[in-house]
Amino acid sequence: MKKLNSVCLGSSGSDVILLHGWNRSLIDFKPLADLLVWKHKVHLIDLPGFGKSDAPPHDWGTEDYAGCILSYMDEHKIQRAHLIGHSFGGRISLRLAAKHPERVAGLVLIGSHGLQLQQPLLKSFRSKWIKSLRGLIKWSDAQFGSSLFNDWFVPKYGSRDYLAAGKLRGTLVKTVTEDQSANCRLIKAPTLLLWGTRDRETPLALGQRFRDLIAGAKLIVLQGQDHYPFRDVGSHLIAHYVLPFLEHADNLELEEAA
Repeated sequence: MKKLNSVCLGSSGSDVILLHGWNRSLIDFKPLADLLVWKHKVHLIDLPGFGKSDAPPHDWGTEDYAGCILSYMDEHKIQRAHLIGHSFGGRISLRLAAKHPERVAGLVLIGSHGLQLQQPLLKSFRSKWIKSLRGLIKWSDAQFGSSLFNDWFVPKYGSRDYLAAGKLRGTLVKTVTEDQSANCRLIKAPTLLLWGTRDRETPLALGQRFRDLIAGAKLIVLQGQDHYPFRDVGSHLIAHYVLPFLEHADNLELEEAA
């Protein structure tokens, strides 16, 4: 990694690192950061491949991204931090909290990805059929020198994110196929889950599953909110729940240190 773009706001209080979603940037979290900075030192990061940060040198999984954030913490002499992850950023936060619990003081997941939910029978059958077709098309291209995969299969069956991913397609495939159920059971940090009832990208069932897997996790259901509940004035709603949670986690830290 040559360049990791970041912005640090504030100079006192516990460290909070905000990690944005796929194909987004740190700008998403700026309104929320402005509300947290009064009590915390807030770090906004453009994840590698997004915003003003350089792309990963190869196809990364969440372990690679978590290692990148860990290096950022080491570079800035952050021993422990609160992590706030949205969607794709939640995947990374989960990985870091599970593998390096000593570095995470609190975990907030907002509409996070990271689990594989059971699909309805018809949708499951279609997914398996498309996966089989994908393998057949790629085999045909390799055997006959054709380009059916890029010319026909991807435009017809590729998701919106996949079509827009460009050089990050390998990273997208590598990360979306991960299931972090086992990692959830390893998380020791206090955990807050914030989920919108109108979230179509990460349905509420995911939040409920995270609550069941992460010991002591608290799920707040945000009525009428979609996948981006922190946008615009929504940042005040999220701060309303996040600020007391961070204070509670900080108090637990002080009690353990006493």
